[in-house]
Amino acid sequence: MPRPLTPKQRLFALEYLKDENGTRAAIAAGYAEKTARITASKLLTLANIQALISKKGTEIGKRLEKLEVSVERVKLELAKLAFVDPRNFFRADGSSGAARRAGQRRPVGS
Repeated sequence: MPRPLTPKQRLFALEYLKDENGTRAAIAAGYAEKTARITASKLLTLANIQALISKKGTEIGKRLEKLEVSVERVKLELAKLAFVDPRNFFRADGSSGAARRAGQRRPVGS
């Protein structure tokens, strides 16, 4: 039977779920920065840590699915932000405010 996780190991596993960066997770969990990469590698081989990561990852996936959040949707929303025309946030007189509804484009050269 696997040994229970220490609080530090549990924190490592939960931090790892954020971005799957073991080195960062080890540092955030309180392990030494100098040896964080090696520590993360060792921790990720432990069955009880793998089990927690798998369980929590599945729970997170179900929540995201329920919220209808997908990688594709996030990319689409980021693209909308990246390509927004800032002129759409100002009126013709230069005052702030939505000059037109979202999705409407200002003609080129205006």
